[in-house]
Amino acid sequence: MILLHVKYKLKPNVRDEFVVKLKEYDLANEYRKQPGNITYEYFIPIAEEAVLFVVDAWEDEAACEAHLTSPPSEILGPLKQKYVLETIVKRFEIP
Repeated sequence: MILLHVKYKLKPNVRDEFVVKLKEYDLANEYRKQPGNITYEYFIPIAEEAVLFVVDAWEDEAACEAHLTSPPSEILGPLKQKYVLETIVKRFEIP
């Protein structure tokens, strides 16, 4: 299993708007429908106003890689350009 902890450092004062867009496109649910997805969840930390976390897990490397070029990722890319300053990914491989 591939587990990803993704931290989006956002531009100032855009988190709520970014979250609305993610919900509008139902991106978490679209990722969950993909083959090999185990979980895909967004989290909002209460201590950091300009941060959004994603925790997603994939059955294997192929599923993890496939999601990066999937239709939801084609939607997410431009949204990230508009709202995100930096993306920090921690990757864990769990047997």
